[in-house]
Amino acid sequence: MNRLKITPNHISSGGWCTEEQNQIESIFCQGNGYMGLRAASELSSPLRSCGAFVAGCFDALAGEVSELVMMPDFIGIELRVDGEYMTMEEATEYECRIELETGELWRKYRLETRPGIAIDVSARRIVSLGNKHLCTQQITLTPNRDCCIALTHRLDGSVSNSGAQHMHLIDRRCQVGDCWQLGLKTNQSEVAVALFAAAQISQSQAQTSIAMERRTIGTKYEWLAKAQEATVFTTYIGIHTDRDPDTIDPMQSARVTACEARQIGFSKVTEENAADWAVYWKKHDVKISGSEADQAAMRFALYHLRIMTPCGDERMNIGAKGLSGQAYRGHTFWDTEMFMLMPWMMTNPQVARDLLTYRYLCLPTARRKAVENGCSGALFPWESAWIEDGEQTPDEGEPDVVTGKPIPIYTGKMEIHVNADVALGVWRYYEATGDAAFMDEMGWEILWETGRYWADRAEWNEEKQQYEINHLIGPDEYTEPADNNAYTNYMAQWNMDKAVLASGHLSATDKKSIEKIKRVSSGLYLPQPNQDGIVPQCDGFLQLPMLDITKYKGKPGAILKRYNVEQLSKTQVAKQADVIALMTLLPNILSQERWEANFDYYEARCLHDSSLSYNTYSLAAMRLCRVEEAYELFEKAATVDLAEGMASAEGIHAAAMGGIWQCVVMGFGGVEVKDGQLLLAPALPKAWDELSFQITYQGIDVKIAVRAEQLRVSVSKPLEIMVYGKRVLVLDESIMPC
Repeated sequence: MNRLKITPNHISSGGWCTEEQNQIESIFCQGNGYMGLRAASELSSPLRSCGAFVAGCFDALAGEVSELVMMPDFIGIELRVDGEYMTMEEATEYECRIELETGELWRKYRLETRPGIAIDVSARRIVSLGNKHLCTQQITLTPNRDCCIALTHRLDGSVSNSGAQHMHLIDRRCQVGDCWQLGLKTNQSEVAVALFAAAQISQSQAQTSIAMERRTIGTKYEWLAKAQEATVFTTYIGIHTDRDPDTIDPMQSARVTACEARQIGFSKVTEENAADWAVYWKKHDVKISGSEADQAAMRFALYHLRIMTPCGDERMNIGAKGLSGQAYRGHTFWDTEMFMLMPWMMTNPQVARDLLTYRYLCLPTARRKAVENGCSGALFPWESAWIEDGEQTPDEGEPDVVTGKPIPIYTGKMEIHVNADVALGVWRYYEATGDAAFMDEMGWEILWETGRYWADRAEWNEEKQQYEINHLIGPDEYTEPADNNAYTNYMAQWNMDKAVLASGHLSATDKKSIEKIKRVSSGLYLPQPNQDGIVPQCDGFLQLPMLDITKYKGKPGAILKRYNVEQLSKTQVAKQADVIALMTLLPNILSQERWEANFDYYEARCLHDSSLSYNTYSLAAMRLCRVEEAYELFEKAATVDLAEGMASAEGIHAAAMGGIWQCVVMGFGGVEVKDGQLLLAPALPKAWDELSFQITYQGIDVKIAVRAEQLRVSVSKPLEIMVYGKRVLVLDESIMPC
């Protein structure tokens, strides 16, 4: 991706390269949390992936899991100049840019016909932040000499999810006044989807005709263009579904959205959108002085965190690729609680509350899954989609590199640590916000039900006189199956202890269940350090042979071209942070010295094949006061999507965006919430001059600015903070040494 130019305010790409466009489409993606729109070109190109997605619009083919449905293409145009069909392959002087401050995408390029006619093209695109149902696009065409131009815009319902057609046509028609509409319905989930286009063209002499092909509807405009005379074509697209809480008639709502936007005009839509983004940046911006590249990575992460998060609808959550691509089918994983919840709970707690409410709404299906697995309580799905769908992990994946057969996927049955991850998210939210109402309505119940599951899932080992949790997958998915995974066992015990606490806040608990949870928690085997101070990742892990991973490390997936997971499971190779993830969540289980030894041991064996790994290790390094090592790891985490050769063609790594925030604010910024107390212990890497940001703690706004030798803290109300282990009462603003 050497064509990328990355600054704190925008990312640009110069020169058209077809092979790089899928990654560009992801990186330059636009959205507002309801709608996500990949930055596909408006003109045709061979690898163009026009992906538009609407949060919560899932559907499943017969015998398959549900996936987020790709919406009809509503930004593509067909362009002919003197009858010659134009594509992006003819583009020269090409530049594309996404404005991180406003979310506006624009392109400029020149198209040349075989006879030598040149058309300068300028395209601007906005997915409105304030009106989540609105997308607008304005295209300006300027020829260098007289020619006949034909421009066709369609709402194209023929798109599919990699060949899977999830929608059938309900309605398509053209309306008077340059308007056309397309209505569809998903096949299995029966979600009605309505798109309405309202257009404007500055060329009054343009002749129009209906453009209708299979599953498409639109209008064709033809005119004789004069040399150096610009023609501006603008479309306003409204998108609504009958899953929208604010929609009764999706098509009528889409019509109102599009026509009202056309009435106020593109400039006003642009102005209002910029104002909405300014409000976001004022509260959420994290400023880094000293490294423009790090500031750019931070802004990139904050931009994507906003456009992927469904603010205001508690029935939705965040997919592993946000709304930027088809990978992982739009499903929600443990990523939300471990990596994306904290940025929201510390800046906009209501959004975090909504994300956790989604889990509460999934509780009935989690209870059902627990019963199916022979346990009481609730077991949350490894992969979640719509709140009623339950477990959505597929049974098989890509062909095995060794056997050639589809790889069985066991995570949905065995990666059960997600239960404790959800519970931890609930508890962290409670500590950071003090939201007792949430706990009474939802939180205590989640803690109780997840704890009950662990008490049933653990098995009694008569010989060793201990409870064990066997036949599972921990965070390191290259070791499967595993017995007594350290991360899972420690987190399960933590979860059970919180379930006992929750029982005191709930009326529908029984003494027998409480006693069982206490008994299993106290008797659960917790892997202990060996003579070298190393905690075994799981039973037998430390006795497995080593594997030289030098040529694979930091190259995601490269090792899977040589070995399959069954082979890797027999070696001391880790996909991502596992034991070390515990260090960032439950640091008190080991001494600092023991954590030092474990960090060094496991980092040497970790491939960092997951986008979640570098940021976890960076945060852990900061807990060990290894600031420069943490910074080196952060640099790798920060470029997971932006560096040369990274695999973001199918969508942005959503959890990595939250991980970047955690590295900066919780790591270098030293922010931590522990036992109902806000802690600050910042330490900047040498590359930075200053770090400043704003958080919200239990309803109090806290502004923090860190320099090498000075810490400045401002609060909206008096607040007691633990600063480097000492209690400090900040009345308004305090300046103290670092």
